[in-house]
Amino acid sequence: MGTGTSEKKNNIWDHPQFTVAVVAQYPDFAHKTIRFMCRDLPGLIDVQGKHLNISYQHDFQFTLPREYPQNLGKIQIIAETLLYHPRITGIGTKACYTVNGEVDRILIDIIYNVLLRPETVRPPNLYKDADWGLDASKMKWYIEYGPEKIYTHLKELWASNQISQHSPSKPKKKVQFLD
Repeated sequence: MGTGTSEKKNNIWDHPQFTVAVVAQYPDFAHKTIRFMCRDLPGLIDVQGKHLNISYQHDFQFTLPREYPQNLGKIQIIAETLLYHPRITGIGTKACYTVNGEVDRILIDIIYNVLLRPETVRPPNLYKDADWGLDASKMKWYIEYGPEKIYTHLKELWASNQISQHSPSKPKKKVQFLD
């Protein structure tokens, strides 16, 4: 995720490319709700034909069960910003995503989900035990265009953004055209 250091202050870990904040705790001070804010990470927010609308800011909220780290399947992941993803229907809705690890793993998986990595999106044409997610039309687009091609495109945008990271005129949103 580029260079820079993170700093913890009052249950907030801040880094030039992300912020992790504890926004709610249980009465015994165990973490209940965590917000993850990604910056400089290209992700689709809309697709119109061959036009991709891309944003570089993505926010998520995680609600942890009181018995965390047990019952990892009860962790809720909610998108707080737009993301064109087959397993997310919209802002404020619970993602259709099974958690396979603790919070640090979830944060890494969220990055892969924003970049539409095939192993995290799990299209049913590539994974026999996978379903169509929450939005079959998004999954059909993803399969039709090509999961690896989309992932490669977003990774290339991310890499080029890292090179020009210090440019003051970097856009928050832009439109890409697919071949």
